[in-house]
This record gives sequence, structure tokens and C-alpha cells, in this order.
Amino acid sequence: MADRNTPLKDRVRAAIGHELSEIGEEAFEAFFDLPGVEDWNPENLYLREISTVFDFGLPFALIGDTPSANELREKIGGSISGSREATKGDWGEILAGALMRHFQANIEFIKREKNKRTPDLSAEWSSESVLDIEVTAAETLEIHQKVQTGLADLSEVIRASDRDWNIIAYIRDASDHSFLNEVLDAVVQLSPGEFAEDHDKWMVRALEPDQREEVVGGKIEELFAPAWWPASEPSFFASSTVIGGQHSPVVRLGSLIPDVSYINPIRRKAERPQRDSSKPYLIAVDVMEFMGAHQRVRKQLSDWLPLWDVVSGIMLFDARFWIGSRKKEWRVSILRNPHAKLPLPNELLDLPDGEEFPVEFELSKS
Repeated sequence: MADRNTPLKDRVRAAIGHELSEIGEEAFEAFFDLPGVEDWNPENLYLREISTVFDFGLPFALIGDTPSANELREKIGGSISGSREATKGDWGEILAGALMRHFQANIEFIKREKNKRTPDLSAEWSSESVLDIEVTAAETLEIHQKVQTGLADLSEVIRASDRDWNIIAYIRDASDHSFLNEVLDAVVQLSPGEFAEDHDKWMVRALEPDQREEVVGGKIEELFAPAWWPASEPSFFASSTVIGGQHSPVVRLGSLIPDVSYINPIRRKAERPQRDSSKPYLIAVDVMEFMGAHQRVRKQLSDWLPLWDVVSGIMLFDARFWIGSRKKEWRVSILRNPHAKLPLPNELLDLPDGEEFPVEFELSKS
């Protein structure tokens, strides 16, 4: 491996270990064209550091020499070298812009001006095929914390050490304290073999001590979950147990991630649109941190789209840039709004309607 006195670009090139494809070369060069990257110079170049080159380089390779991207280039370059910060919103705009370029649009990142309702970027295929785009992100961290805190608080009260039998609870939304209080009241009143339920909100089941193996087994959802519990959707669980014999009690609490955590950021963009009213309007949503979002958002939007006739469509995207230097991939869904005053441009209508699809880039020739 080249020593640290070797120019960074040469060190990375030597560490990659395989021949790059055309887009791989473009991504490599785009990374080193970012302002400030020359100050990055990590001590070691392991797979994570090499992957970083392509994680940042690929989007800017797709964006190309778009002049309006210069400020974002400076922010991201500075964030890599540690000289300045870039926000999650900045990165979302870059990823959305890169996808539009991949879909053959010319793009412009639009600088926000006071008292003007301007979009984050615009895409243009021709003078008759244009699009205003606002970028947002699914609200993950705050709602995750609230759900996890709710489960942890309830688990602290319903401790296995205070039980003589097993308890299982399924809660639609553990961030809702009224649900938690109702579950606690039910636990106090139940005896083994009994259950209580407020349909579609929560269900609690008390199980005999000798059913411990079923409670901790892999088929627990199949055996005990209520009919309204969508086992395939994202959820959190909290468990407690007492170390001991085969009849030691177990408490297992589960909560879904509330649907509103997907809809709220989209709703804000839909109800306060930042756009030119003469152009179609797309809301691009970064769902990278939200497991199963492509499926869940599609289900939840049907009730909202009739209310948002200014919204031509919604694009969900997540960059699955796993650690490595051979391949990078986005997963994308484009959801058309049949109630929109202005439809999406034909170039987007030619893409799969409402179905998740991959956008893949092979960075290696091998």
C-alpha cells in the first residue's frame, strides 16, 4: 500500500484493487474534484474509506458540470475534509438531482430567496417538459425514539421479575401514552389463558408459565399476534425475562412505527407547495432510514392524493450505497397522482408506476 506521503488520489487508486468502469472512473474523478477533498487524507485506506470515494463521487458524476451545484459541491467537500457542515437536506437534494440527471433531465438547484416560494430544484427535458421538485425526508429519528421510549417505559413497569406468567402485548403506536396506560390496566387484570384487546390499537395476552418456549420462539407472531397486526411491516420490540428454569416468565412488548411518520413530511410539502403554479410539481422523499417505506407509503397515500391536486407525483428514493467500490444502487418508486391538475412529464410517466425499481451502477469492469 502506498504510504501517506503519496498523493491521496494515487493512494486511493492503488487501494481500489480492480479496474473501474466508465461510470466508476467518472465517480472517482468527481470525488477528487470536490473542493477541500485534498485535505481529507485518512491515515488508512480500508474498504470503508474507498467506499466513501464512490458514495460521494457517483452522485456528483451524474450531476456533472451543472453550475448551480457548485455551492453543494463546496458543502459536501468541506464536510468530507471537516472544514464545514452539510445537512441531511443538502444530501437529499444532491441525490434527487442525481436521479433526475440519470433520467436524462437538465437540472438546476435553486437557491432559496426570502419571501419567494421556490422549489429546491427544477428538471427540464424540453421547453414543454419541465418539473419543479421539493425534497424532504421521512421523519425517522424522532418518532423512532418516541416509540422506543414508550416501549422501554412500559417494560420497566411490567417487569418479568414481578410476573408469575408470560405477557405478550402488541401496540399500534407505543408513542401514544393512552395506549400504554390501557395496556398496563389490562395486564393487571389478566390471568393466564386470558387476553384483552382494543381492536386495531392494542392487544395483550397472558400465557401459562409452561408456554415460555413459545413466547421466545421464532413463530411467536404466527401463534399470538392479533389479526390486525401486519407482521411484515417495520416494528420495535422490548423484552424482559428472568434467568432461570424453563418456566421463567417473559414479557414481550411490540409496537409498529406510526404511519404518520411517513406522511407528515410529504403533507407539509403538499399543503405548502414551493413551486411555479404553471409547472408540474414532484415531492422527492429520501426514505433511506425507513425500512419498508416504499410499500407503506404507497398504501397510505391513496387517501391523501385526492386532497393534493397541486402534487403531480411523489418520488421515494433510498441510496443503498453498501460499503464497497464495485456497485452502488438506488431503490426508487414514482407514485403518480391521478387527481393532479398537471401530470408528471412523459419522461417520468415512462418509468414503472408506483412500483419500486432499482437504479444500478456498476463501478467495476470485472
